[in-house]
Amino acid sequence: MTSDRVRVRALRTSRASLLVAVLMPAVAVAQQAAGEITLVYGRATVTRGAQLSSAALQFRDHLLLGDRITLAEHSRVKILLFGKSVLTIHELSALTIIAGVPRPTLFLDQGKIDYAVPRDRMQPSEVHEIRTPNAFARVHGTVMTVEIERRSAEMDSAPIGTLTNICTRVGSVLAGTVGSPPVRLGQDRCITISGNVLGPIRPAPKN
Repeated sequence: MTSDRVRVRALRTSRASLLVAVLMPAVAVAQQAAGEITLVYGRATVTRGAQLSSAALQFRDHLLLGDRITLAEHSRVKILLFGKSVLTIHELSALTIIAGVPRPTLFLDQGKIDYAVPRDRMQPSEVHEIRTPNAFARVHGTVMTVEIERRSAEMDSAPIGTLTNICTRVGSVLAGTVGSPPVRLGQDRCITISGNVLGPIRPAPKN
Protein backbone atom coordinates (compact mmCIF):
# COMPACT_ATOMS: atom_id res chain seq x y z
CA MET A 1 0.00 0.00 0.00
CA THR A 2 2.82 2.35 0.90
CA SER A 3 4.62 1.78 -2.39
CA ASP A 4 1.37 2.49 -4.31
CA ARG A 5 0.99 5.81 -2.49
CA VAL A 6 4.57 6.72 -3.33
CA ARG A 7 3.99 5.95 -7.01
CA VAL A 8 0.77 8.03 -7.09
CA ARG A 9 2.50 10.94 -5.39
CA ALA A 10 5.42 10.74 -7.82
CA LEU A 11 3.02 10.68 -10.78
CA ARG A 12 1.20 13.77 -9.53
CA THR A 13 4.49 15.59 -9.01
CA SER A 14 5.61 14.68 -12.52
CA ARG A 15 2.36 15.96 -14.03
CA ALA A 16 2.60 19.22 -12.09
CA SER A 17 6.17 19.74 -13.27
CA LEU A 18 5.13 19.10 -16.87
CA LEU A 19 2.29 21.63 -16.59
CA VAL A 20 4.67 24.27 -15.26
CA ALA A 21 7.13 23.55 -18.06
CA VAL A 22 4.38 24.01 -20.67
CA LEU A 23 2.92 27.19 -19.20
CA MET A 24 6.10 29.06 -18.31
CA PRO A 25 7.16 29.86 -21.93
CA ALA A 26 3.71 31.33 -22.63
CA VAL A 27 3.90 33.47 -19.51
CA ALA A 28 7.41 34.60 -20.43
CA VAL A 29 6.30 35.62 -23.93
CA ALA A 30 3.27 37.48 -22.58
CA GLN A 31 5.50 39.45 -20.19
CA GLN A 32 8.35 40.04 -22.63
CA ALA A 33 9.49 43.67 -22.82
CA ALA A 34 8.88 45.33 -26.18
CA GLY A 35 9.87 48.96 -25.75
CA GLU A 36 10.18 52.13 -23.70
CA ILE A 37 8.31 55.43 -23.91
CA THR A 38 10.68 58.26 -24.86
CA LEU A 39 8.09 61.03 -25.37
CA VAL A 40 4.49 61.63 -24.33
CA TYR A 41 2.63 64.70 -25.52
CA GLY A 42 -1.03 65.04 -24.61
CA ARG A 43 -2.99 62.03 -23.40
CA ALA A 44 -2.21 58.38 -24.15
CA THR A 45 -3.26 55.15 -22.45
CA VAL A 46 -2.14 51.54 -22.47
CA THR A 47 -4.26 48.42 -22.01
CA ARG A 48 -2.20 45.41 -20.95
CA GLY A 49 -3.03 41.98 -22.33
CA ALA A 50 -6.49 40.75 -21.33
CA GLN A 51 -7.05 43.54 -18.81
CA LEU A 52 -10.16 45.64 -19.36
CA SER A 53 -8.89 48.77 -17.62
CA SER A 54 -6.31 51.13 -19.10
CA ALA A 55 -3.60 53.27 -17.53
CA ALA A 56 -2.10 56.60 -18.55
CA LEU A 57 1.24 56.33 -20.33
CA GLN A 58 4.14 58.16 -18.75
CA PHE A 59 7.66 59.04 -19.86
CA ARG A 60 10.03 56.07 -19.42
CA ASP A 61 7.19 53.55 -19.02
CA HIS A 62 8.02 50.08 -20.33
CA LEU A 63 5.77 48.34 -22.85
CA LEU A 64 5.17 44.61 -23.17
CA LEU A 65 4.15 42.37 -26.03
CA GLY A 66 0.36 42.43 -26.20
CA ASP A 67 0.00 46.04 -25.03
CA ARG A 68 -2.56 48.22 -26.81
CA ILE A 69 -1.82 51.95 -27.01
CA THR A 70 -4.56 54.53 -27.63
CA LEU A 71 -4.07 58.26 -28.18
CA ALA A 72 -6.49 61.14 -27.67
CA GLU A 73 -6.81 64.19 -29.88
CA HIS A 74 -3.77 66.52 -30.09
CA SER A 75 -1.50 63.81 -28.65
CA ARG A 76 1.70 62.08 -29.73
CA VAL A 77 3.85 59.28 -28.34
CA LYS A 78 7.35 58.17 -29.29
CA ILE A 79 8.63 54.69 -28.41
CA LEU A 80 11.98 52.92 -28.67
CA LEU A 81 10.91 49.44 -29.81
CA PHE A 82 12.95 46.23 -29.60
CA GLY A 83 16.01 48.35 -28.77
CA LYS A 84 16.40 49.45 -32.38
CA SER A 85 13.22 50.95 -33.89
CA VAL A 86 11.64 54.37 -33.30
CA LEU A 87 7.84 54.35 -33.44
CA THR A 88 5.87 57.61 -33.43
CA ILE A 89 2.12 57.30 -32.85
CA HIS A 90 -0.04 60.26 -33.80
CA GLU A 91 -3.32 61.57 -32.40
CA LEU A 92 -6.50 59.48 -32.48
CA SER A 93 -4.51 56.32 -33.19
CA ALA A 94 -4.78 52.82 -31.72
CA LEU A 95 -1.99 50.25 -32.02
CA THR A 96 -1.22 46.83 -30.53
CA ILE A 97 2.26 45.30 -30.17
CA ILE A 98 1.94 41.64 -31.16
CA ALA A 99 4.34 38.77 -30.48
CA GLY A 100 4.50 37.96 -34.16
CA VAL A 101 5.78 34.66 -35.51
CA PRO A 102 8.18 34.65 -37.27
CA ARG A 103 8.51 38.46 -36.96
CA PRO A 104 7.57 41.26 -34.54
CA THR A 105 4.26 42.78 -35.64
CA LEU A 106 2.49 46.06 -34.97
CA PHE A 107 -1.27 46.15 -35.59
CA LEU A 108 -2.59 49.63 -36.37
CA ASP A 109 -6.38 49.66 -36.42
CA GLN A 110 -6.85 53.42 -36.61
CA GLY A 111 -4.81 56.57 -37.07
CA LYS A 112 -1.25 57.16 -38.23
CA ILE A 113 2.28 56.08 -37.30
CA ASP A 114 5.84 56.80 -38.38
CA TYR A 115 8.28 53.88 -38.16
CA ALA A 116 12.06 54.08 -38.47
CA VAL A 117 14.51 51.21 -38.12
CA PRO A 118 18.16 51.47 -39.30
CA ARG A 119 19.24 48.65 -41.58
CA ASP A 120 22.60 48.31 -39.82
CA ARG A 121 20.83 47.45 -36.54
CA MET A 122 18.88 44.54 -38.03
CA GLN A 123 19.97 40.97 -38.64
CA PRO A 124 20.30 40.03 -42.35
CA SER A 125 17.05 38.01 -42.34
CA GLU A 126 15.19 40.16 -39.79
CA VAL A 127 11.89 41.72 -40.90
CA HIS A 128 9.39 43.84 -38.97
CA GLU A 129 5.75 43.91 -40.01
CA ILE A 130 3.04 46.56 -39.66
CA ARG A 131 -0.53 45.44 -40.20
CA THR A 132 -3.80 47.31 -40.64
CA PRO A 133 -7.33 45.88 -41.04
CA ASN A 134 -6.76 45.50 -44.79
CA ALA A 135 -3.02 45.69 -45.50
CA PHE A 136 0.53 44.96 -44.37
CA ALA A 137 3.99 46.46 -44.76
CA ARG A 138 7.19 44.45 -44.19
CA VAL A 139 10.29 46.47 -43.50
CA HIS A 140 14.04 45.92 -43.21
CA GLY A 141 15.90 49.14 -42.58
CA THR A 142 13.25 51.71 -43.44
CA VAL A 143 11.77 55.10 -42.55
CA MET A 144 8.07 55.06 -43.39
CA THR A 145 4.54 56.23 -42.60
CA VAL A 146 1.34 54.19 -42.37
CA GLU A 147 -2.05 55.90 -42.12
CA ILE A 148 -5.60 54.57 -42.07
CA GLU A 149 -8.62 56.38 -43.48
CA ARG A 150 -12.13 55.15 -42.74
CA ARG A 151 -14.60 55.77 -45.56
CA SER A 152 -18.26 56.30 -44.68
CA ALA A 153 -21.45 56.40 -46.68
CA GLU A 154 -22.69 59.92 -47.38
CA MET A 155 -26.09 59.37 -45.75
CA ASP A 156 -24.91 57.85 -42.49
CA SER A 157 -21.79 56.98 -40.54
CA ALA A 158 -21.66 53.28 -41.42
CA PRO A 159 -18.13 52.33 -42.56
CA ILE A 160 -17.97 51.07 -46.14
CA GLY A 161 -14.28 50.34 -46.36
CA THR A 162 -10.75 50.99 -45.16
CA LEU A 163 -8.01 52.88 -46.95
CA THR A 164 -4.41 52.27 -45.92
CA ASN A 165 -1.77 54.73 -47.13
CA ILE A 166 1.84 53.51 -46.98
CA CYS A 167 4.74 55.85 -47.78
CA THR A 168 8.50 55.35 -47.61
CA ARG A 169 11.11 58.02 -46.89
CA VAL A 170 14.24 55.88 -46.64
CA GLY A 171 14.79 52.33 -47.84
CA SER A 172 12.08 50.12 -49.29
CA VAL A 173 8.92 48.34 -48.15
CA LEU A 174 7.02 45.25 -49.24
CA ALA A 175 3.36 46.33 -49.17
CA GLY A 176 0.30 44.22 -49.83
CA THR A 177 -3.00 42.81 -48.69
CA VAL A 178 -4.14 39.32 -47.73
CA GLY A 179 -4.64 37.17 -50.83
CA SER A 180 -2.57 39.34 -53.18
CA PRO A 181 1.17 39.33 -53.92
CA PRO A 182 3.01 42.29 -52.33
CA VAL A 183 4.68 45.08 -54.27
CA ARG A 184 7.96 46.78 -53.44
CA LEU A 185 7.95 50.50 -52.70
CA GLY A 186 11.27 52.23 -53.25
CA GLN A 187 12.43 55.37 -51.49
CA ASP A 188 9.97 58.30 -51.48
CA ARG A 189 7.12 56.24 -52.88
CA CYS A 190 3.52 55.74 -51.70
CA ILE A 191 0.66 53.35 -52.30
CA THR A 192 -2.99 53.41 -51.26
CA ILE A 193 -4.70 50.09 -50.57
CA SER A 194 -8.50 50.31 -50.70
CA GLY A 195 -10.13 47.21 -49.27
CA ASN A 196 -8.08 44.47 -50.93
CA VAL A 197 -7.21 46.49 -54.04
CA LEU A 198 -3.70 47.92 -54.45
CA GLY A 199 -3.57 51.32 -56.12
CA PRO A 200 -0.75 52.58 -58.34
CA ILE A 201 2.65 53.41 -56.86
CA ARG A 202 3.16 57.19 -56.83
CA PRO A 203 5.78 59.69 -55.64
CA ALA A 204 5.61 60.59 -51.96
CA PRO A 205 4.44 64.15 -51.22
CA LYS A 206 7.13 66.64 -50.25
CA ASN A 207 7.23 67.56 -46.57
